Amino acid sequence: MTNRRVLAVLTGLVLLGSVTACSSEVSGSAGDSTPASSAGSAQVDPAAGPSVPRPLNIQPYLDERNVCLLLGKSEVNALGIAHPKAKPKKDSLGTVCAVTDSGADGVAEGNTLNYGPQPSFSPSDLYKKKGVWPYFVPGSVQGYSAVVGDSTDNRKNGGCGLGLAVTDKMVVNIWYNDDKTKNGDYACGMAKKAADEIVTTLKKTK
Repeated sequence: MTNRRVLAVLTGLVLLGSVTACSSEVSGSAGDSTPASSAGSAQVDPAAGPSVPRPLNIQPYLDERNVCLLLGKSEVNALGIAHPKAKPKKDSLGTVCAVTDSGADGVAEGNTLNYGPQPSFSPSDLYKKKGVWPYFVPGSVQGYSAVVGDSTDNRKNGGCGLGLAVTDKMVVNIWYNDDKTKNGDYACGMAKKAADEIVTTLKKTK
């Protein structure tokens, strides 16, 4: 093979390699710039909090007659409340179910639980409290954003709050008070357990 022909072949290989490299680079850049939402996953805004890709049907429980149906007696028993007495009550953000332990003799004693949907409090509102509330610990329950936190840190006295994102526009708030042993870690554990049971209930709600 002549030197001229060798040079022509080498030049052709170099050009082919350059075209292949350019094609790979453009494909990779396009893939990297594809928004997460176009791939079917939810985008997360650090300021607004995670979106809720599979909203739960909380609507029936906005009625104060149904709010205490989010947790059954057996679920409440598992939360350390042996003789639950539940009744709806109004608070500044909506209607909650207030659960007390009536005791075997009917006299209120032991731990308490309050929970309910907050129509005027969204996950975005919740995440705006980060850095404002004295404690704010993001987590999740069955894939749904759950923040352990409250405007007042009452954990040393056995109290713990939790906000559960059930839709992009609504949070279920949960407050648990361990009035027996004043154990904040226990209270937060029970609040998380309550959130788990509430998600299970809402997944079954048509």
